[in-house]
Amino acid sequence: MLVVLAVLAVGCSSADPAAPIPDESGVETAIGDPDGATINRLPPLETWSRLIEILEAGDSAEGRKELDRLADPVVTEDLRLLVPSGGPILSQPKFTSSSVATAAVVDCAILPTPAFDGPQSSVAIEAELTLKEFGWMVTSLNQVALAGCISEVMAGDVLDGYWQFWNAVPGYWDPPDPSSPAIAETTTGRHTDLTVQRLEQFVEDRKVFTLGVAAAPEIIAVHSATEVTILDCQMLDPAHGVFDADTGQRLDDIPPVNGGDREGVVATMQLDDGIWKVGWIETGARNECIEAPSGQALAVIVY
Repeated sequence: MLVVLAVLAVGCSSADPAAPIPDESGVETAIGDPDGATINRLPPLETWSRLIEILEAGDSAEGRKELDRLADPVVTEDLRLLVPSGGPILSQPKFTSSSVATAAVVDCAILPTPAFDGPQSSVAIEAELTLKEFGWMVTSLNQVALAGCISEVMAGDVLDGYWQFWNAVPGYWDPPDPSSPAIAETTTGRHTDLTVQRLEQFVEDRKVFTLGVAAAPEIIAVHSATEVTILDCQMLDPAHGVFDADTGQRLDDIPPVNGGDREGVVATMQLDDGIWKVGWIETGARNECIEAPSGQALAVIVY
């Protein structure tokens, strides 16, 4: 999985030597306001977060007035393209670097709709802030990665839920147990219902499913703060298959596995009561998937 550590090299600019120097915790600034309006006393990271909050809330006269203090008009317009109608945004900013009068922030933001009508609802933004006489202002967006991104913490939580699912599968499929609590602990929605139905049918038909896969998951899409897609080109073991519970004979439900066979899996992961679970899984034809790294994985922003 591609890991991107976004660190901006920001050069020093001329400034009052008495001006405060920003650090990881940010600084407060206030050295005058020629217009007599409210001074932005927020440190750099909080200035960025406040900018996102205003855009999230949608257009208003009060919001536009505050935006004039927080961001250059060009920056504001660029960000409005990402959130044209307002809406909930999961902002995950990180303070990356600073000089006497400049600072940099990187943010993997999850938007209410896909960015620029693309497939991703997440976008990596690198922003530069400049210390003005009335406080910190976002003055440029140095990079907008439209290919999508995911924070390291969120990626870890999603993949942990995915691994928990596959670790639980043998416990309720061999032998089939439609009442296993592990089903609800690792799946949600349609996949829970279908799993219970199929397990009940396996009990009736006296079948068992033996899992034999080596997973290699990659996160390829963030659709919202609660839904993510995983691509997994799994290596299959010869033991993988459906068998008669009484005789142990292999059945035709799943074709026999040849050495080196792979099977593509696309899993929809959904956040359910704070836990990432499998909401739906689809499998593709044998040996047509690209093993990891497939080149489709999202950039992981390391915090």
